[in-house]
Amino acid sequence: MPPFWEESTKRLLRRASATALAASVVFGVLVTAQFAQAQNKVLRVAHYGFNPQKGRFDIALGAQSTLPLMAFADSMTYLNPNGSVDPGLATSWEVEDDTTWVFKIRQGVKFHNGAPMTADQVVKNVEFLVNDDAGKTSISSRFLGLSGAKKIDANTVEITTKRPNPILDRWFALFRIMDADY
Repeated sequence: MPPFWEESTKRLLRRASATALAASVVFGVLVTAQFAQAQNKVLRVAHYGFNPQKGRFDIALGAQSTLPLMAFADSMTYLNPNGSVDPGLATSWEVEDDTTWVFKIRQGVKFHNGAPMTADQVVKNVEFLVNDDAGKTSISSRFLGLSGAKKIDANTVEITTKRPNPILDRWFALFRIMDADY
């Protein structure tokens, strides 16, 4: 067989394998979702990339867990392929000073369990990052520059950093906000 055919065949097989894997994941999710509806409407998810340490599934960061995580939780901001930052759970944000950012929180958002997503929840999520025993979890280790968070009002959170961080809005595209009381 000519060498270029061999390379084309390998590429075709890789694409077919990736397509089959994606289709099986989608099929599995759809079947699981239908089964969950029939069984008290509870959907339990297990994934090898979700580390049960501390009961949060956002602490595993990497290709194997990031994409599934996006189906369960949302981030404060989003990064576009062109590098710009768009609103997510935060509708707007501004830099107060070198180490203080103020984020306005989207109203009317609910978590998977029906609990409202509020400024209090954002503060608790940031506190999880700050108080994680020097970044023992993979996600916390990426946020060591955070100092804390404070609720200003029901829809506003002030987030402080240990030193100036001009890309904090980009950092928050990585971190998924979850119901901290769940």
